[in-house]
Amino acid sequence: MPPVLASEVMIRSRAVLNDAVIDLYTDEVLLPYLKIANDDLSDELTDNGATVNKEVSVNIPLSALSKTLPLPDDMIVPIELFEKGQSEDDSKYVFVRQRDFLPNGVPGSFLSYWTWRE
Repeated sequence: MPPVLASEVMIRSRAVLNDAVIDLYTDEVLLPYLKIANDDLSDELTDNGATVNKEVSVNIPLSALSKTLPLPDDMIVPIELFEKGQSEDDSKYVFVRQRDFLPNGVPGSFLSYWTWRE
C-alpha cells in the first residue's frame, strides 16, 4: 500500500464530516487532529515492536568507563550500536549485537553486547 499524503487524509476526513466544499473543516482546523492521530499511530507501532522510521538523530561519543549516557531528547528507541577505539578513524566501527539481557562476564576493552532498558 503506497503512503497516503496528508492532503488525501484531509479530503477523506471532510467526506466523513460531510464538508466536501471545505466550509467548516479547513486544513488549519484538521491539521492538529492529523498530528494527534499520527503520534498515536507512532506510539502504537513502537509499543508493538514496529518502527515508524529509522533515523539517525545523532552520533553519541562516549569515553571508556563512562557510567552515564547523554541521550538526545527526541530519541525513542535505539536501533543499532557501533563502537570503535578512541584513537581509531570512523572506518573502524564494529557492530555491537543487541541482547535481551546482558550475560555475566569479565569486562573487556569492547562492549560486544548491549541491551535497552528504557
